[in-house]
Amino acid sequence: MLAGAFAAEATHLITGDLRHFVRYFGRQIQGILVLAPADYILASRRTS
Repeated sequence: MLAGAFAAEATHLITGDLRHFVRYFGRQIQGILVLAPADYILASRRTS
């Protein structure tokens, strides 16, 4: 999943995968912001 985000040059990785990514929620990994779906929706509502 993360490798795909790198390959796509994504800015965000939206995932509900708590097992592997919960410790990275709200943090950037090499320029990719990792967020839970609900957090992404809330953030996008604040900026629009």
